[in-house]
Amino acid sequence: MTRSHPYIRDGVSIAFYLRHSHQDVTQRIEHALHVFQHAIAPASLDWYCDYEGDFRELDEEGQEFLEQEFHASRFAHVHLADHANGVGDYKFIYEGQWRENPGSPDASRLSSTVTFWLPTEFLESHGPDAVRELALKLAADLPFASGHAGLAFNAELGLLEVDEWLQRERLRHPGMDVPDESASLHLGDHVRGVHWMNFLGPPVLTELGGVASHRERLRSPGALDVFQR
Repeated sequence: MTRSHPYIRDGVSIAFYLRHSHQDVTQRIEHALHVFQHAIAPASLDWYCDYEGDFRELDEEGQEFLEQEFHASRFAHVHLADHANGVGDYKFIYEGQWRENPGSPDASRLSSTVTFWLPTEFLESHGPDAVRELALKLAADLPFASGHAGLAFNAELGLLEVDEWLQRERLRHPGMDVPDESASLHLGDHVRGVHWMNFLGPPVLTELGGVASHRERLRSPGALDVFQR
């Protein structure tokens, strides 16, 4: 659909929003990354985004960079991809927040976010059941407030040409999500709409009436699998 543009692709986005600071979830995030890497093998995330926003090969220096980010005491930014321009088939993006930051009055409203990207071809070749199983495995050890999985545009947002292209494609394919990691940081106890799979955890699930309330409304077999926490 959008493979003709080097900075826009169609794919599957699996995202989770955690009302926790980076230092409280870093080990769980690393575990989820290992689960993801195992699932996409033999594909690999061989490129990382440095502090200047440039993608570099994940060599020994890159591994040290990842170690530094994952074990940082306050904030963390980890962006891995299988392509040098950052918009390839597979991606991993983690934004770890410092919710106790005394210099920011809004710090407690922030969410640490983690997103896993798959190409549409993965869905076509493995089937939706495999993607659903992977999403559940990724969610299993994450203390998320909310999350979702579904078809989305994998794009390098902020570039004028890309943004204009996306505006046209969104009208043609209204079911496709356009993730916005920056807006997701401030989700709080809200959800980013309804997707193919929806993950609800406390306090979001409580705000929506809890599992018992949804059990009365959802009749489809397996529908309550989305409530993992």
